[in-house]
Amino acid sequence: MTEMTPNLHRHLTIAESIALLLIGIAFFCLNHFTWLYCDDYPYAFCITDHGLDLSHPISGLKDVITSQYQHFLHSHGRILAIGLDQWFIGLRTKLPFNLCNTLIFMGYIWLMQKVARRRNWTYSLLIFVLLMVCLRAFGQVFLWMTGSLNYLWAGFINLLFLLVLRKQIDSNNLLHGLPCLLLALAAGWWQESFSVGIVATMALFIIYRLRHHQPIARVPLLMAVAYLIGFIIILASPGNAARARDEGVFEGSFLHYLDRNFTHVILGVRIIWLFVFTAVIQYFRHKLNIRQFFSDNSFLLSAIGIELLFLFILGPAAEARAFFGVETLALILLLRLLPEQPHKAVGIVLPIIAIAAYWPIAQMSYRNHIVTQAFLKEMRPTDGTVFFDLPQYSRTQRHYLGSLLVTDHRSKLFYTEAAYYGKKRLIVLPRRLKEELYETTSFLCPEHLTPNGEYTTPDIHFTIKPIPRGQEVPLGEKGCEYVSFPTGNYRLKNKHYVHDGLWATKR
Repeated sequence: MTEMTPNLHRHLTIAESIALLLIGIAFFCLNHFTWLYCDDYPYAFCITDHGLDLSHPISGLKDVITSQYQHFLHSHGRILAIGLDQWFIGLRTKLPFNLCNTLIFMGYIWLMQKVARRRNWTYSLLIFVLLMVCLRAFGQVFLWMTGSLNYLWAGFINLLFLLVLRKQIDSNNLLHGLPCLLLALAAGWWQESFSVGIVATMALFIIYRLRHHQPIARVPLLMAVAYLIGFIIILASPGNAARARDEGVFEGSFLHYLDRNFTHVILGVRIIWLFVFTAVIQYFRHKLNIRQFFSDNSFLLSAIGIELLFLFILGPAAEARAFFGVETLALILLLRLLPEQPHKAVGIVLPIIAIAAYWPIAQMSYRNHIVTQAFLKEMRPTDGTVFFDLPQYSRTQRHYLGSLLVTDHRSKLFYTEAAYYGKKRLIVLPRRLKEELYETTSFLCPEHLTPNGEYTTPDIHFTIKPIPRGQEVPLGEKGCEYVSFPTGNYRLKNKHYVHDGLWATKR
């Protein structure tokens, strides 16, 4: 293969930088259109040994540190990601996070190319397209603040770790290796969707070298130890056991649920199957040396296999975003199957595909942004009772949007959102009820009366029952909410066929 001239290399570097810049601008727009969601709200408050202190919002680094100590004891060990989450939310403006998250996303793509040794602007676009089209839970992994700090940022720091580990594989210079150890500690500590596979693979490789009396340089050995320490810190969290128990990870035997868990994982991955398909094509069309490819990429293949085994054990407890680690590693292998210099036709077609894939996502995000801002405008002057028609999100929207406008008449589920906006509670009722129930009693008509003495219509997911004015309004309870309007007092009750799955959807 002929070497590139300096001018050609410079032009390719400039083209790659321009491609990354355009991708960054496009990604920043999606971040800008994404509002706070789900776990973002509780992390806006200090965590104590008694739970959330809704009277004490995060106001500085001291609050973050004390909160993460309690979070480690009672929830899980990802305190680097959640600590950063609390710090960003404590700023009470999302712009710093949007900027940082965009830079991390650009860095993730750049590091992916460095680790895969496929530096070209075309491959920058290809990675962007594959992430949009093939990756599960796009919005949760890349746009939702808490989600992206857990997954996208974990991907960035682990790719950086793999790149540095490769460069330091023969180094014995401990002085220069100190920053590498800190990087390894953070990478192993960040998120188990990467660290399970990587830490186990490093252990296997060290054992193999020791058994065959092969030398191991000091820096990579200490990096493996530091990575292991970070991973152990996650495991050592007392809250992990309770979390696993709550999610039913260890209910029944693993073998009993093997077929269910296996199906969940096999149907959950996308890029891994694309990698397998590409490898088969390369084998039959270009005589790919499978044995040599396995030998050259044994580290990544082993990490993917062990991480998949971990997902098999978790089964349905592993949500779609949990596949991000194995999909990231598989994307590296996929890129290594492709030629170093793609065909010119790819450079012509790929920008069109990228725009075609991105434009609908941007439109969805922008429309959701407009609806969210309209809701916040309606909510701010109220006492926490808002009359607003909430959007009904499709599966595609749930996949791509980083935040959903989710609330309803059950204020107990949304107490952290209410506290964040300075409200005692947050109840959202259909717009029509403002005129029919709040301002008049026209909703309480024979056409809406049920045999149980309650009022409802098919488009409303709860029933309404008047309560005598002289009777004290009870506190809310599971499935019921009590409201006091100028027209009277009412009990709002879930319809019997409406389950409590909304909270699971929120999370």
